[in-house]
Amino acid sequence: IMELLLMRHGSAQESRNDFSRRLTAHGMEEVHLAAKSISRHEFVPDILFASPLTRAQQTAEIVSSHLVISAVECDRIVPAGDCKQVCDFLDVCEAKKVLLVSHQPFVSLFIQYLTGEQIFMNTASLSMIRVETLCPGGGALLWTE
Repeated sequence: IMELLLMRHGSAQESRNDFSRRLTAHGMEEVHLAAKSISRHEFVPDILFASPLTRAQQTAEIVSSHLVISAVECDRIVPAGDCKQVCDFLDVCEAKKVLLVSHQPFVSLFIQYLTGEQIFMNTASLSMIRVETLCPGGGALLWTE
């Protein structure tokens, strides 16, 4: 059984180069508030994986400072990430509590893949899934905010 917390990065600047888009001041504030919410839920991840895109790395850095955990870059959780590949990756990581910092549309598609629930993840939003098995329908959505 795994507790999987999915987080979308904070609001980011517009740019032609999607990879290097940076968080706006508003986006940074959103992420600080979300990190405080993670603490209020008393979720302490064993590992924090973040997309290599700049806005996700910045989001993970802010969350890391609140949770006192280092982020690990994961190139599978990019906007066009493959749900099955991410499940296979998580299946071998052996962590029981995992935080993923990623993007749309991946985060919403991954929630639907694991739970059957259709949730649109706004910037800096959070969704907690209890995963029995890392496969389609293998989890249950516990909360989202």
